[in-house]
Amino acid sequence: MKGVTNPSVASTTSFFEINSFRWTGAEYSKLETSSTTLTVTPTAGALSNESLSLAGTVVGSFSALTVELTTTHTIPKDGKVAITFPKWNPFAGQERFYESIVSASTSPGEVSCDPVSGLTATKLFCVYTRGSSEDTVEVLFNDLLTSDVPAGATISFKIHNVRAPPSTTPLAGFSFRTYATSGSEYLIDETVPGTVLQVAATTPAIGSPARVEVTASETSINRESTLTIRIQNLNPLPARSNLQLTIPDNFDFSKVDKASTLGASLDPNPAFTFDALTGTLSITAFNLGYLQPLEFIYINVGPVTNPDKSEQSKTFTVTLQDNNGSEVEGISDGIYFTPTAGGFNSVGLEVSDDTVSEESVVYTFTLHPEDVFTKDAILKVTLPPQLTMAGLSSLKNPSS
Repeated sequence: MKGVTNPSVASTTSFFEINSFRWTGAEYSKLETSSTTLTVTPTAGALSNESLSLAGTVVGSFSALTVELTTTHTIPKDGKVAITFPKWNPFAGQERFYESIVSASTSPGEVSCDPVSGLTATKLFCVYTRGSSEDTVEVLFNDLLTSDVPAGATISFKIHNVRAPPSTTPLAGFSFRTYATSGSEYLIDETVPGTVLQVAATTPAIGSPARVEVTASETSINRESTLTIRIQNLNPLPARSNLQLTIPDNFDFSKVDKASTLGASLDPNPAFTFDALTGTLSITAFNLGYLQPLEFIYINVGPVTNPDKSEQSKTFTVTLQDNNGSEVEGISDGIYFTPTAGGFNSVGLEVSDDTVSEESVVYTFTLHPEDVFTKDAILKVTLPPQLTMAGLSSLKNPSS
């Protein structure tokens, strides 16, 4: 049979029936009847020119997602477009950790969406449904269109409150399908299997300095110590992620040869390199398993020599990367360490005359400081209130 037009949807037909007849001279009488299982299921058409574009490009940020596609066959004005979304953090590996890309208060639940071009409508109705390993947003036309979407038409629309990927590695796993929904639901066109549809965040998130703390095993100025940097990640991290930490040049870090980690799912002795010129510690594959947001990550590095002044240091910097080496988040300012003042090993005092009310008495202090006095150092001596200083005539170093 030539010239038959297939159904307009990829749905199994009702049964074919083939009968044989014999002419009896007056009429045809049925001889045989075919099996009642003969059917045809047309193949869905292939969508083309599919694209996804996020308005926001910062890791983890929420913005509008613009979807564009070109149909192969007509979509009725009461049809729909279904979009399959991967989980936001598919590398978590367990359903209890999965998070959705689309922000919705319930499932199924309505999400905000708008037509952009190619659709004869001023508004659309979109429904989000959460799945175990992937989610779906259905763009329901619901006769909101004044006419069908013709074959070969390019359409686009926006879905709001969509989250950018959790790192600057593109997130793939999207697919589209179009349906007719009169009475029952029938597939029309779909994404060709093997097509890679993805979204990308191009800007790392800015971490919070308030979630990073620097402590030292010895806090005094000029003391050799091991630094401990406690970090809380804002975004989830896949297993075997990477970390970079830069120590400010207030510290002497020329002797650094040890680095370790402490925390849940962390490798206590990870591979690392240290650049003694820039003070940059690079740790690869520091976590053995998935890290949820706001986990505590402890990094120990040393030995370093603390700054020589009891004032706030220059800033440390921290960068977190996924297991592809793509940046997740970073902090470039606001992470400081303030060493404490040193002390004196011993302090001595000699008085030239200890008679009461004696004037012009010479007080001699002998000091043995723990730290070197630089040439611009200031020595402050506070005398008790019982002494009168009105007659102070000189101040000198008796050893000079």
